[in-house]
Amino acid sequence: MTTAEPGILIVNTDRRSRSLLRQTLEQNGFSKISEAESGTAAIEILNLGAIDILITDIGLSDLDGWRLTRLVRSGVLKTAADTPIIIVSTTYSERIAEITAREFSVNRFINFEELHRLPAVLRDIQAGGSTLPRPALLLIEDHPDTTQLVKRVLEQRFDIETAADGKSGLEFWNARRHDLVLLDIMLPVKSGEQVLAEMLEEHPNQAIVVMTAHSSAARASSLLLGGAVDFIAKPFRAEQLRHVCDIAVRREDFIVSNEQFSRRLSELQKNEEKYRRLVEALSEDHFFYTFNREGNFTYISPSITRVLGYSEPEFLTSCTTYLSENIVNRNAAQMRTLSMKGVQQAPYEIEIIHKNGAAHRLEVTESPVFDEQGVVIAVDGIAHDVTERIQMQNQLRQAQKMEAIGQLTGGIAHDFNNILGSILGYTSLAQQKLPTDGDRKLAGYLAEVYRAGERARDLISQMLAFSRGSATQSQAMELTPLVKECVKMMRSTLPATIDLLTDIADELPAVMMDTVQLHQLVMNLCINARDAIENEKGCIELSLHTATGIRANCSSCHHPIQGNFVELVTQDNGQGIDASALPRIFDPFFTTKDIGKGTGMGLSMVHGIVHGHGGHILVDSIPGKGTSFRLLFPLIGITGLSTTGRESSPEPVRGSGHVMVVDDDPSLTLYLKELLQERGYRVTALTDARAALDLFEQDPAAVDLLLTDQTMPKLAGDQLAQAMLARRPDLPVILCTGYSDRIDAETAGQLNIRGYFTKPVDPDKLTRLMNNLLATG
Repeated sequence: MTTAEPGILIVNTDRRSRSLLRQTLEQNGFSKISEAESGTAAIEILNLGAIDILITDIGLSDLDGWRLTRLVRSGVLKTAADTPIIIVSTTYSERIAEITAREFSVNRFINFEELHRLPAVLRDIQAGGSTLPRPALLLIEDHPDTTQLVKRVLEQRFDIETAADGKSGLEFWNARRHDLVLLDIMLPVKSGEQVLAEMLEEHPNQAIVVMTAHSSAARASSLLLGGAVDFIAKPFRAEQLRHVCDIAVRREDFIVSNEQFSRRLSELQKNEEKYRRLVEALSEDHFFYTFNREGNFTYISPSITRVLGYSEPEFLTSCTTYLSENIVNRNAAQMRTLSMKGVQQAPYEIEIIHKNGAAHRLEVTESPVFDEQGVVIAVDGIAHDVTERIQMQNQLRQAQKMEAIGQLTGGIAHDFNNILGSILGYTSLAQQKLPTDGDRKLAGYLAEVYRAGERARDLISQMLAFSRGSATQSQAMELTPLVKECVKMMRSTLPATIDLLTDIADELPAVMMDTVQLHQLVMNLCINARDAIENEKGCIELSLHTATGIRANCSSCHHPIQGNFVELVTQDNGQGIDASALPRIFDPFFTTKDIGKGTGMGLSMVHGIVHGHGGHILVDSIPGKGTSFRLLFPLIGITGLSTTGRESSPEPVRGSGHVMVVDDDPSLTLYLKELLQERGYRVTALTDARAALDLFEQDPAAVDLLLTDQTMPKLAGDQLAQAMLARRPDLPVILCTGYSDRIDAETAGQLNIRGYFTKPVDPDKLTRLMNNLLATG
């Protein structure tokens, strides 16, 4: 070949393989490269006559590499018939590929896994090494006539090397790998038997044909048992010699090919075993599967048992019966149909009933498997259990919903508390103005108005605490009034088909409890009972009593309990809880409800609240008949606690001094002015914070105390206080707020604000604090 840069044609169906071939050539200085992705495309390029070297794969989409080679060698194309051809292909038997390549007059064969050899092979071809090397034959024969005969008969078939004695024959054999050894049995220096034994000891599969002048059954058997693949008796005919050598080489080819196949098979088995172990050791929430073009599963990984509880045979034979009625499965069926048509799908969801009866949501990713003609023959898939993730997403949405409710509640709380402040304040003033011997009916009316205002105040406080997740404030209390209040709220949330029956003791020992958390307990238990009854007519019984002599094990923490408790019980006649699910009902995110119908946090929250107050839980459930939850709270030995009503003083607390009152609500400002004036203070009342600051700056020493609202237009209460404290650091400041997410009592204290109240403000507590601040300066 000429030393000019050759024009090279790469023929390979796989784009990535063509890219690797091109990259290998370009990195080694070859740049005149063309590509074809099929035999047909290659023929078009070869017919232009500009190709010097052809590099082709064996498996092409329309015309295999062998037939493409035959077409080139036939001379019917414009490209020269003797154009060097290199086959680069992945094969499990290089020996068979090399034999076939030689028969098709291919110049070289390279296994794709040894692609690094390609540049050196190209340079060898450029230097004149244009054909595949012939099989190597070592002839060990001391008679020159026999040597010449063998060379004349076999030189077209083999690359022949000769030795005249056993010792030199072994030296040649050790220096080079030979496909066939033709060994005379009678040799000088070292006998043929010795040479045969040494060769086979080092290389047991070496093909050796023994030549002998003494032909007999015993001799033949001895030679073959010694390891020779065949023998030939002298004198022999040319055709007989060719036949024996061809058989020996074919045997060698078979043995080498078999070794190559076995080695590759072993590698595949090791890889299969490795990936099988990987699949079987996959985490608890994944499993693999394959189904055929008819949609029948042909493989399920063992991890399905951890994910869904079923064994592989159970799922393979009855998978369709485990699908839930969720609408998500309709979409899943459509997506699966598209996968079977060869359309690559984005991950989709499917819902399957776990062996324990719970609905599990799976995220499925599928990939169609195609045959060589592009026809779908199977679909491989991986299923990921995302039930917990969806539950957490639902919990997040619930938290975001609660945050939105909190924002809404906080937004209206300020105005509501201002309104309640006016109602309670003016009612209190009216009660004080009413003569002690005045109209008793009127006094009763005013008392009822005040009590209603207090209930509204407490309700706003509870709404804020519940929606904003404020810290718990447990205190000793009697549960009776609070549980009755919870029952009133629950009646409006239960459907008309469910009766809520109560049995609540009038007076009970006190327990430690947080008001908001008690509402959460009652709400969660009643909602669980409602869901257990489902769409049927049913009944929820709620009772509150003292329980004495309790001896049991807690259903939640499983610790033994004994003693006397206040017992809050909910009993429903719903579907009950399955025995297999009962041990897990208090686990976070565990739910037996359908996806989207429960977060699995309700009973977990009940567990946390009850045990956070030193209590315990007893659960009794009969599937098909109903469930009872008994919440046990330890007694603290105080009875007759009052949970409503205001603290009253025989005489209103009085004081003196100049107080500046600032609040943007005119009604509340007027009430505070009236209240404080009635109690002996001199009051300057304003509804504009900037106007108040301007007035203060005219004579800072004239004001003895600032009483300000927090949430006001133009200038907030804490900002007003800071501005005044900058001029009068010793000025006592009391901050009142209906609601603020900017400031609390701790933050106010850090700003040197010495008093903090949440509206509506108790007048006696307010005046006591004012007197203390004025007295201490």
